[in-house]
Amino acid sequence: MRITTIDSNQNKFDKDIWRAGGSASREQILQKWNDSNRILIEYFMKNKFHQTELSTYNSYFYTDEIGKLLMNTQLNIPTNLQELWLMIR
Repeated sequence: MRITTIDSNQNKFDKDIWRAGGSASREQILQKWNDSNRILIEYFMKNKFHQTELSTYNSYFYTDEIGKLLMNTQLNIPTNLQELWLMIR
């Protein structure tokens, strides 16, 4: 595992912590990896990307909302802005 440090003169050093005496903190490093893995697993279990995002990869929630705004007769949206939306969608 490699880490980068910067000294007081802003010189950047890349060192291998296993060779630089960092192997004594092996358990701490493993715990950090386990913690980050747990956080990622929890996130992806709650947010199933393949079931939500991939099925509608060309559709965005705001496009429906903009369409509703453009159809709303109570609003006075300038023609140039309406045309701009029609050009980019």
